[in-house]
Amino acid sequence: MNWQPIETAPRDGTSVLLINRNGDIAAGLWLSDARGTGWFLAGGNKPAALFNNNHGPTHWTRLPAVPPLGAR
Repeated sequence: MNWQPIETAPRDGTSVLLINRNGDIAAGLWLSDARGTGWFLAGGNKPAALFNNNHGPTHWTRLPAVPPLGAR
């Protein structure tokens, strides 16, 4: 994976892979809404769990391509 500094990540709602200083990896996206502004974990049909300064992402990379439907 080609990890980039978090400062270069898209902030337009695009989902990306995020990694924090503890090595935790999750899909997430940048949002600004009633819950706050920042990096949110992506999952289900709505993002949740705002990353905070204590465990916020330090780097990002694009999500891998989705395999073809029916692939095993």
